[in-house]
Amino acid sequence: MGVVIVTLDEMLQQCATDLDETLTKSANGTYEGEALALAQKIMAGINYAYHKIAREKHVLTRREAITLDERRSFDFVAFPDLIKLFNVYDKHGFPVYWIIRNQTIGYFPDSCAGDELMAEISYLPPRLTLYDLNASPLFPETRVDHMVLCYYANFYVLSLEPDNETREKAATFLGLFNDGYANIRQNISEHLIFRVE
Repeated sequence: MGVVIVTLDEMLQQCATDLDETLTKSANGTYEGEALALAQKIMAGINYAYHKIAREKHVLTRREAITLDERRSFDFVAFPDLIKLFNVYDKHGFPVYWIIRNQTIGYFPDSCAGDELMAEISYLPPRLTLYDLNASPLFPETRVDHMVLCYYANFYVLSLEPDNETREKAATFLGLFNDGYANIRQNISEHLIFRVE
């Protein structure tokens, strides 16, 4: 079993080790100078992979209560972090028929104005920042090994270097990322009772 990485700081330290670098913190527990510059590069790679996985694998899902307006519609722009709407359920938990119009407006022809429904969506998490080194990716480790984010960050940092040896090492980390990415499975089912207009 591999190392379980819990916090962002642990991810940064793991990446630094993989890159044969040292990330030391100042007395107040922050990264400064060259360490800050390296941590920022690593963060750019981590956040890119974090959002790519969320967008394409729909790992983060939640249910949101929605209330239909007088046109039996709901504008999903109300959820700015929405990636995809999967299913909508009535108060008894049964799937309801819906149509998406203008990319964000859900129309529910079989429902009534004022009906309260439950929408199942995938969403984009907030970016991780160096201001909270104790934060963790929202992905559960059982779904996404956090090392996958480190692999991409290592690839990203190494790909910025011009020499061939570094680029070969970068390609190795990209291969590890691609393998990990390919093994992430979507565990949400879509009820095929909607259409896009």
